[in-house]
Amino acid sequence: MLECPTCHAEVKPEERFCGNCGARLPEQPATPPARPLTGKETVVLPTVPTDLPGMPTAPAGQPDKTIIAGPAPIPPSQFPSTPATPPQGAQMPPTTPLPPPSYPGASYPGANLPPGAAAPPPKSGSNIWKILGIIAGIGVLACVALAAGAYILFNRAASQAGNVFSTAAASLQTVEAFPTFAPFPTFEADATPEGSEATPEPEATPEPEATPETGSGGTGGTGAVLLRDTFDDAATSNFDEGETDNAIYSFADGAYTMKMKQPKLILWKTMRGDYGNAAITVDSMIDGPEQSAAGIIFHYQDDKNFYIFTAAADGSYSLDLYKNDELTHLIDWTNSSAIHGPGELNTLRVETQGDSIRLYANDELLDEISDSTFSRGKAALAVNTFDDPNVTVTFDNLVVSAVK
Repeated sequence: MLECPTCHAEVKPEERFCGNCGARLPEQPATPPARPLTGKETVVLPTVPTDLPGMPTAPAGQPDKTIIAGPAPIPPSQFPSTPATPPQGAQMPPTTPLPPPSYPGASYPGANLPPGAAAPPPKSGSNIWKILGIIAGIGVLACVALAAGAYILFNRAASQAGNVFSTAAASLQTVEAFPTFAPFPTFEADATPEGSEATPEPEATPEPEATPETGSGGTGGTGAVLLRDTFDDAATSNFDEGETDNAIYSFADGAYTMKMKQPKLILWKTMRGDYGNAAITVDSMIDGPEQSAAGIIFHYQDDKNFYIFTAAADGSYSLDLYKNDELTHLIDWTNSSAIHGPGELNTLRVETQGDSIRLYANDELLDEISDSTFSRGKAALAVNTFDDPNVTVTFDNLVVSAVK
């Protein structure tokens, strides 16, 4: 068994350096040279013969080459078959191991130790701890990245939710949109009526008491009642009571009231059902200044897409379209003697049939226009305060009928 003379680690006969400490190994077998070497000699060998078998012949006209090398190697014939064992008690001539070759980035443990010094034991577990440390570091970085991503998503969701609830505190079923007189609207949302849903519902089926009604003066006339609400019983009504920062909603004397608190505000309450060709009729009475209005929202998609028909206490009416939150005046404010003033009852009705829209006040046709932006949607009762917030609108006898 061959051993390294420095660290006594097991080595193979063909190795020239110890794999454990990096010390140069003596030539095997260890035969002392004919004379000690200082490492500074240079031997010039004679011209290499070219007539040996298997040797290539130098091209003609070129000088013979010489090789400058170290001491001539010992012929293989002089190698002993087994390592020579010095006799017991004999002293071996001292030998100085040559320093290991300098390889970029390589290190040899114990290579610079003095002769006879014991090499430090190999650190067999150091690489494992390094690998475990790298894996732990990657895990920590991944956790930090996940936490940062979750924090960013949470903040973004919270910011978006804050923006939504600043404009819609409960749901899209009850929203407030934009004033027609004020260029910059204020929004409010209130509790969604119990039993209604945020997504459009299928068209309501006729109630048991519904009976076909006669024509109302339009080209199509009205048919079966799709929805009726007399507001006599709050438990069965499409609407609910409550109070927000902008309005108070209540049932009183068999009617439904919206008492406003803020100026420059349109507020609306949606009702059950999704309607296409239909006539929406409601009685309304305004208690407030002439620059205040009651109205009907129809073909409502969401708080940025709908039609709104409003009749003001000063005797004027309008029809507006909101598409993707952009206002279009389909019918600008127009005066009509058919509309009564504050404290008087007005029966408002809007009829839709295909792309035709007809507006009525007290059974008198106010205007008719064609627009095909939205063909169906929800419906709602609306109030506009304009500049004066002291407005209370009372609604009664809501009826939604099919249009023939």
